[in-house]
Amino acid sequence: TTNPPTSTVNPPSIDTGELALFAPGLVSLLPNGATSSSNLSITNISTASALSDLKVFFTAAGSALSTVASFNPVGTASSMSLVNVVSNLFGSSSGTGTLQIRGSNLANASAFATITSTLVGATTIGDVPILRSDRSAKLGDVTVLTGVRGGADLNVQETSGQSATVRIDFLNESGGAAGTMNPSIGALSAITLAGVVPNGAVTAIVTNNGPGNIAAYARVTDASGATWSVGDGARPQDLAARRAIPLPCSPGSTAVGDRALVGARH
Repeated sequence: TTNPPTSTVNPPSIDTGELALFAPGLVSLLPNGATSSSNLSITNISTASALSDLKVFFTAAGSALSTVASFNPVGTASSMSLVNVVSNLFGSSSGTGTLQIRGSNLANASAFATITSTLVGATTIGDVPILRSDRSAKLGDVTVLTGVRGGADLNVQETSGQSATVRIDFLNESGGAAGTMNPSIGALSAITLAGVVPNGAVTAIVTNNGPGNIAAYARVTDASGATWSVGDGARPQDLAARRAIPLPCSPGSTAVGDRALVGARH
C-alpha cells in the first residue's frame, strides 16, 4: 500500500462543536535493546456515509509543528490500519509524540491505538487511550487515575486549542499526599512526564487550571516489559462525577485490589 503524501503544518484550530481525537504517547523507539512501535486503526461505524476529509497529524514531542497525512474516504462499515505509524508514515524512526485525528464526521469513527514492544524475544502489546476533545476536562475539572505505581509515565494532552496548566496530586494507598507538580501544556500539544509517579503513589489526580481543556492518562510498565494504560473510566463515557461505574474484575487475581479502583470518581 502506498502511503499518502505528508507535509509540515500547524494543526488548524478546533471549531465550536467539532470533534477531534488524540492519541498521545505513541512511540517508535529502539531503547536498551528493546524495540517499540505504535499502530493505529480507524473504523467507520456508519452504514450510511463514508468518513470524509480524514487527516492524521503527528506532532513529535517538543515540536511546535506537525506532519499531516490526508486519506481517501473510508467507506461504510470499513476500516484502515496504520502499522508502525510513527515510523512508516511519518518517518520518525526513534521518537515519541501525539497523533491527532481530524475529519468532518468523526462521530462515526472508532479509533484504536496500541504500542508493541519486543525485548529479548518476548513481545507485549499495550493499548493507548483515544482521547476525545468533546469529553475532556474543562477549567476546574479533575481527572482521576487510580492504579498507577511508582515510575509510571503521565501523558497530558491539550484538546481545545488554548494553552493550559494543571496541578497533579499523587496519593498513596492511604490517601495521603505523595507529591505534587504543576506543569504547563501548549495549545493542541502534549507532554509526557516520563517516570514521574513517585514510589508509593497509587493515584494521580489531575486538576485543570485552564484556560484550555485537557485529557490525561498514565502508562505503567512492569519488569517484564508488559505495559498498560490507566485512565479515568468516567471521562471517555462522559459520565457524571458521582455516577456509579461498573468495573470488571478477574476472580482470583492478586491484583484485583489495584485494578478495581481504576476510573473511580469522588
